[in-house]
Amino acid sequence: MSVEEALGRMRLLLARRSVVARRLAAAADGPGEVRSPRLDGMPRGHGTRGGTLAVLGRMEALADECAEIEGELRALSARVEGPILALPPGPHRLVMRLRYLEWRAVSDVANGAGYERRYTYKLLEEGERRLAREESAIFYYEVLEKLHEDEAVKILCRQIQQEEQRHYKNITEIVNGIKRGEYSYD
Repeated sequence: MSVEEALGRMRLLLARRSVVARRLAAAADGPGEVRSPRLDGMPRGHGTRGGTLAVLGRMEALADECAEIEGELRALSARVEGPILALPPGPHRLVMRLRYLEWRAVSDVANGAGYERRYTYKLLEEGERRLAREESAIFYYEVLEKLHEDEAVKILCRQIQQEEQRHYKNITEIVNGIKRGEYSYD
């Protein structure tokens, strides 16, 4: 799966996760809520009311769905982490990290980064395009090599492609080293 495809899938999953989280919160606070009756602020009784089991069933299904979404998000985050952290320090890297590695809502990313929401969307879109271009550089030289008839150009394309692949591999190794505590990216 390409980085571009992974980011597209993550956008969908993050939106779905947000909806599920809102429904889960609403189920916990809605009619038939799972709370003990309170009198003068003190819990009283066993807290069962009509519909409590139905609410618990809905909450369990929503929690299961949320866990499934987060499992897929973890796998996709691992795919995009290296390329995101390879971006030069700046606003694109910041918003991409907050959105796709920390799974924050766009409004939270905007607030955390100190940007307006519209500008945050623009930075995310530009960052996604930039990552797609970086990844496509490797494939560009592969295609160019196949299309060109001049042997010198073919050799040059292979060399550049190998250099791009080494660069991409080194980025992945550095990110893994950061995770293991071997490097710091401060």
